[in-house]
Amino acid sequence: MTGISTEFYYEPAELAALLRVSESTIRRLIRRRTIGAITVGRQHRIPRRELIRLAIEAGLTRDDVPPTMYDLLDVLKERTDRTES
Repeated sequence: MTGISTEFYYEPAELAALLRVSESTIRRLIRRRTIGAITVGRQHRIPRRELIRLAIEAGLTRDDVPPTMYDLLDVLKERTDRTES
């Protein structure tokens, strides 16, 4: 039995908005394989680890990457678990 992936993926438009570049720039970087992406049909999805890799290459830290909604939910769950204990 295989595990379920909890990796978060961005659409090119979402990543473009985060990085404040055009969507065509993101698509060009995907075509040049500067950004790793998976293809589903004719659509691309960029794993969050690629955003983190780009941030680190730019001299930023992982903490500089904005959290996903899933990250925020995990933090809230941890806080709730601690207060209930």
